[in-house]
Amino acid sequence: MFRKDLDPESDQDHAAQHFRNPPVTVARARADLFERALQLEGRSRERLCAVGVAYQLWASRYPDDIRVTQILKSRSVAAKVRPELRARLEDAEARCCSVLVQITDEAIEAGDLVLPAGTTSGQLVFGLWALCWGGWTLALGDFDLERLDVQEPGPHVDRHAQILLDGHGFQPLSGEWDYDTTLDQIRRELFSDLIPAS
Repeated sequence: MFRKDLDPESDQDHAAQHFRNPPVTVARARADLFERALQLEGRSRERLCAVGVAYQLWASRYPDDIRVTQILKSRSVAAKVRPELRARLEDAEARCCSVLVQITDEAIEAGDLVLPAGTTSGQLVFGLWALCWGGWTLALGDFDLERLDVQEPGPHVDRHAQILLDGHGFQPLSGEWDYDTTLDQIRRELFSDLIPAS
């Protein structure tokens, strides 16, 4: 049972023993990886691909802790989490949102993306994040992906993200650009320290 003053970062808190990594550490790690994706020199959609790689690396590095973070963010538990911890989690999440909105706004300014009237950058980001979060939650949870003929979830999440971006006319379209080469470049140039040598 979660206590009213739950603080998973506190060594004195008995509940902290149930966390492999403190939730704020996990949330900040995701924000750090998203911000690293901004370093890619290239078009906005390529930088979104870099965020996608960052997300996959984060999800595979913290599979159990992702579920812990989901629990902490649930309404029934969030009300019992100390305000200081909640604020730190929200700050890390805001950093991630800022990266995605920044990339989307830059695409609009460059003419690579024209959103329909009434659609905001944040709404596009929501759809993309929901797709990635949902895909990796299923992939890392107790869900039989074999039923859906999915052996490796990463390429499927990537493909559906590309379909979503193509549907919004986000340039360059996947049929006009070699995103596999872009993904290889991203892994090599930005995240080689996090990817085991094969």
